[in-house]
Amino acid sequence: MNKGRYYYMPLGIAVSLACFLRLYQIGQKSFWYDEACSISFACRKLSLGIFSDHYIMRPLYFIFLNIWSHLFGINEVITRLPSAIFGVLAVVAVYFLAKELFDHKTANIASFLMAISYYQIAWSQEVRYYSLFLLMCLLSNLYYFRLIKLSDGKHCFAYLLTTIMAIFTLPIAIIMPVIQLGHYCIFARGAIGRKIWLVNIFIAAVILILAGLGSAVKGNILEDMLLAPSFKLSIQNILKLLNTFNNGGGNIAQGALSNYMGQNAIYYLFLNIIFYFFYLGGIFKEIGAKSTFKNILFLLAWQWIPFLGLSFLYFFGFHLLVMRYFIFTMPAYYIIVARGITHLKSRLLIIPLLICILLLNIPSLAAYYHPKNYYSWREVSGNVKEKGSKDDIIILSPLQTLAPFCLYYLNDLKDFGSIGNGYNGKGIKINGNWQDRFYDKGIIIWGINMGQTAKFIAEFSSWKQKSAGSGNIWIILQGDWVGKDESGLLKNYFDSYSCLAEETFYPFEGIKVFRYKLKQR
Repeated sequence: MNKGRYYYMPLGIAVSLACFLRLYQIGQKSFWYDEACSISFACRKLSLGIFSDHYIMRPLYFIFLNIWSHLFGINEVITRLPSAIFGVLAVVAVYFLAKELFDHKTANIASFLMAISYYQIAWSQEVRYYSLFLLMCLLSNLYYFRLIKLSDGKHCFAYLLTTIMAIFTLPIAIIMPVIQLGHYCIFARGAIGRKIWLVNIFIAAVILILAGLGSAVKGNILEDMLLAPSFKLSIQNILKLLNTFNNGGGNIAQGALSNYMGQNAIYYLFLNIIFYFFYLGGIFKEIGAKSTFKNILFLLAWQWIPFLGLSFLYFFGFHLLVMRYFIFTMPAYYIIVARGITHLKSRLLIIPLLICILLLNIPSLAAYYHPKNYYSWREVSGNVKEKGSKDDIIILSPLQTLAPFCLYYLNDLKDFGSIGNGYNGKGIKINGNWQDRFYDKGIIIWGINMGQTAKFIAEFSSWKQKSAGSGNIWIILQGDWVGKDESGLLKNYFDSYSCLAEETFYPFEGIKVFRYKLKQR
């Protein structure tokens, strides 16, 4: 095919948009809970101690982050930069995959949709593994199709490497070689002989090793899986998933990013109609096409088998169905939508349509970048430091909020081992032991585990009677954390116990800070 001088210009526009949107204001938001846990791991010395950590089940990103942080330091921009880079590379990867499956026009549209996706942008500005996970799954699929076509050692190695890297970024990627092998057995059998079987046997061995490492971890990985927020398979949740892909929705996570915008805006409706129409068009227009319909079937399997498979596991008690885990299935959805758009044929229709999709994304992006939606923990810790004194008591509820608060309040986490540990209710690790209460230069910092507020009040009352001190009592509450809100019980107790001196509300994350002074007896 003759490639003119402007052949890659649409891809260049998509990549430029992706760079701008993923780097714009990347350092403005303070770190939230999950990011604080990532950074806590990055502060440690990288040694065999990793094998006693729950991150061993998904080590690739965290090992990379550990090395990156020791080389370049830790701040909001530097620490988030790798995620942004992976997110931009994913836009490039989806172009080459869509071109491999269909054609240049489909690839250009798919890369554009990825570039402006609010959902993709948000997770490309997080100190988490999702953009790396997405990139590795894309590359795994790209090299799988190139291996079928070319059957050479170079692509075999690239396929093997990227698939293993995807699995070691997030084990859900185990589903990818299963889908690929199923596609090979149905549509490509004989194209690469025994090679694909040997590769997948090796991948299976890696999966067994990963399972063995997981079982050796001194922690409660299984408990994390059983207690993680999730939802059952239903038509409503399928529509939630598609809505999240279309416009970000309120389903980016089970917390953290879910409050940027309302669900009833009219532009949501228009975006959903556009995406659903061309998604169905991309499927039905390919029926009967011998060379490309099998690729549509592969994309449908990539999009829905992970969702349906993890939904099935829900009935056995494994709660892995968290919306953000399905970020790696988004490219399949966008490629099908892009394929539907290409059936318009004329550029006079396609270009205005893409501009319309971009304009309909602007309200969501404007809400995402708006200063009122910046995370609050940097400001919270700064307020406490500025107005606090050496005899203060700081109480945080729920316990998980210790992670982002301490990240800013303590500045240096190296002496504390680690902070936060998911749903096990662990706060901060000091001298090898998990603590929900510790001292920092005379100040007491105390976390309350979910469901333990009444127990804390009884313990605090007994402890305070035996302890001196006349400093501030800070109550920092983040209500409705994973569906549980006991902040009222705690506040009622301290309203009767002390005099309220100051109240501050941080609207985005719903954080309330109360500063009390002891009542004069």
